[in-house]
Amino acid sequence: MALASALLLALALGGLAWRLNESPLEIPFLARQIESGVNDRSDGLRLEIGRAAVAWEGFRNGFSAPLDIRLADVRLHGLSGAPVVELPDAAATLSLRALLRGTIAPAGITLLNPRLEAVLAPDGSIAISPPGEAQATVGDPLAPLRDLMRPASDRSAATSLRRLRIQGGSLSLLDPMSGRRWTLAETRLDLRRAAAGGLAGEGSARLESGNASVQVRLQARAEGDPMRLSAGISLPALRPVELAALWPPLAPLGLVDALVSLTAHAEFDADGRPQRLRAALGAGAGAIDFGPGTNSAARRLPFAGFALAAGGTGRALRLETARLTLPGNAPGTSGPSLTARGELLNRDGAWNAAVDLAAEPIQAADLPRYWPAGLSPEARAATLATL
Repeated sequence: MALASALLLALALGGLAWRLNESPLEIPFLARQIESGVNDRSDGLRLEIGRAAVAWEGFRNGFSAPLDIRLADVRLHGLSGAPVVELPDAAATLSLRALLRGTIAPAGITLLNPRLEAVLAPDGSIAISPPGEAQATVGDPLAPLRDLMRPASDRSAATSLRRLRIQGGSLSLLDPMSGRRWTLAETRLDLRRAAAGGLAGEGSARLESGNASVQVRLQARAEGDPMRLSAGISLPALRPVELAALWPPLAPLGLVDALVSLTAHAEFDADGRPQRLRAALGAGAGAIDFGPGTNSAARRLPFAGFALAAGGTGRALRLETARLTLPGNAPGTSGPSLTARGELLNRDGAWNAAVDLAAEPIQAADLPRYWPAGLSPEARAATLATL
């Protein structure tokens, strides 16, 4: 009798495994159970799941694949009832330890093609809005993230998550004052939970603004109590006109005839307000082209390299370094450098600037080569005549 029962159980499990391996098995009550486990919150956010199904991809290289839950038509609603995030599809890998306790809890979640829109406020803070709306009351959209600042636990669905992935979709930021919108499309982001709590990870996306589009690298981190957020973006070497198309304040770089790379890093507090920003620009050999001068004389200042790094807050900006390295006498070598450092401070509503300029010694015989003939020709002629 025991043997027969064991055979029946084995057949039933085998049949279930075959069925799950063929296609996901939809289980209506599973969606409601996941909703009830997540919606027991005091922050006003509410999760809605259209459909839930269980899937299993069999064995891979001799090991069993994890049991997955496929979710469809997922929406995260705010206080107004409008959806803050829309997910056509999502997938969750269940925690085996939680299952053994009778709890359905995700160990990993993959968001497929999510749509998220944010609005840049005048104070620099970022507010999450429902897709297609400029402003809305959505509660605290970062509240679910705060649960992940603590060490992982398999006791509940809210604390078991150890990995969060984003595949596809779009993340947009709108600046109402300028009317400009930046979008991270085709996003691929992989975040992992540390043993002591917090998330960290990296990925890639395509940055779009207006008619400009470029592939970028992303970094993200959330940690601490109170929570601190940081995000970084790295752009490949581009022509300055391409950088200016993505961010118009970089238009003065249009004078630079060289490929320029850009990295930026921002830190935010638990409410999404920026605390510190830092950006760095770099370029190899090239020239600063001031355009043709009198009688079409050249006004190109060649350089062997260029680097700039600046950072600060909403009240203070520090130019950490700006270095222009001139070319050496032999091709491919570096000569003397021109450097600048400074600060821009907001005191009682007024901005005050202080800049220190320095230059390494330049040989008098090299000055005609470094000083373009068409750039302030009278001053150039008078200076050279005194040497």
